[in-house]
Amino acid sequence: MKGEQFDFRMDRLLALRERSEEEAGAAVAGARARVETLRDVLREVEGIVKQARLRMLGQTGRDTSPGDRVAMGLLLEQAESRAAEIRTQIAEAEASERSCLEALSARTQERRVLERLREKHRAAWRADAEQRARLAMDAIALRHATTGPQRGIA
Repeated sequence: MKGEQFDFRMDRLLALRERSEEEAGAAVAGARARVETLRDVLREVEGIVKQARLRMLGQTGRDTSPGDRVAMGLLLEQAESRAAEIRTQIAEAEASERSCLEALSARTQERRVLERLREKHRAAWRADAEQRARLAMDAIALRHATTGPQRGIA
């Protein structure tokens, strides 16, 4: 009985579930990083838009020529277009992040189900091992009681 060890037949499946969960976690981290990178880029582009507007309106404290205003208008148009593209990319990246989070949640749940099953099997195995030990001890006690104490054994 002491040499017996608990063996869960689905340990390999549990290991696969754990690996799958880790991969899903890495995908979430990657998606989150992508969202943050895009947000940083958007902040930079919005800064360019703000500066271009100020220069176009002549509110920077510097004299601006009509040519500078035209150039700032073109820059502003391009920057606003780029900002709109980035906002679309952010929305797509956030949707991807949500999808990754859902996948992670599903994989975590799958792993937890197997872990609970393993613990149930372990508890049943322990109870069975304890029952077998009690039966063995009862058999020894019964044998001792029916044959009487053996002499010569210290």
